[in-house]
Amino acid sequence: CKCIESASERETLLAAARDVMLDVDAANAFLDTDELKDEVWKSYGTTIREANIGSIPLFVFNVPAIGKVGGPLRKGTGSPIIINGSMDPETFLQVFTQLRSELLAHSSR
Repeated sequence: CKCIESASERETLLAAARDVMLDVDAANAFLDTDELKDEVWKSYGTTIREANIGSIPLFVFNVPAIGKVGGPLRKGTGSPIIINGSMDPETFLQVFTQLRSELLAHSSR
């Protein structure tokens, strides 16, 4: 299974620590501190400046034909599919496949 996990999740970080044979209890305790906070934010700022990143992508898939209309930038009563942040091609393929299936089911009524 090719799994994609977020490094912003504690369990992902602890699993990574376990995988490289670090002391998981010490890593867990470290995550409860602000140690290295300034260094992390400095590195983050440097990284986004060097890569010329100006924003984080937000994809909102509105499909009125199947009632998926709404989101942060559009009023609506439906529930659009929202992807916040960059994702892998497989995630987009799943979204497009789901929307296609729903559209086909709707059009066959």
